[in-house]
Amino acid sequence: METRNPFSPDSLRLSGSFNLVKQNKVISCQNQDCLWRGFETHFEEHLSVCSFRFLSCPHTDCSEQYRRGDMTHHIKNCVHQLVACPLCQEMYSLQNMDDHVQGCSSLKSECEYCHKDFIKSDLEDHAPCYRDAEDLYYCVYGCIDPMPFSQGIIDAHNRDNHERHLKYVEHEKDVKMWTMVMLSFFFVIYMLCFWD
Repeated sequence: METRNPFSPDSLRLSGSFNLVKQNKVISCQNQDCLWRGFETHFEEHLSVCSFRFLSCPHTDCSEQYRRGDMTHHIKNCVHQLVACPLCQEMYSLQNMDDHVQGCSSLKSECEYCHKDFIKSDLEDHAPCYRDAEDLYYCVYGCIDPMPFSQGIIDAHNRDNHERHLKYVEHEKDVKMWTMVMLSFFFVIYMLCFWD
């Protein structure tokens, strides 16, 4: 009768003990600088958290690869990450955001004539403002900025600048009064000097 060696590969496979030996095999992580050593059966679990494993950036146009431990920093600063435009809320890559914002159709611009803010795309259709210098109105109270000759804009200007206009009128009264006083004074001096 033939005796079987209990430790032969055939016996181990048959008894299921071979799998036990494989499970207990100790291996090292192959990622550079990683010091992990463990059972082969735990290796996949280790790879899912290994800080030294190289991963591709998840942002679409980025081809960079970083170690998992450095990836969080890269993701926060990646120029390919999509961010919402603060004006129109559309998504653009961080590297293109400055160019987009400068030309964004939701950018507010001030009308050079009535000084009201409009979304850039609406400014071109801004009906009450005339861009022809002949159609400009100059405030009679001394405001320097011309405005479009539109009754609504002129009324709004007078309403918004009421206090400034009152000060101007008071100043004009003072100037007129002092002009009259000075003219009277010079007239008296003239009369006294040349009255013969």
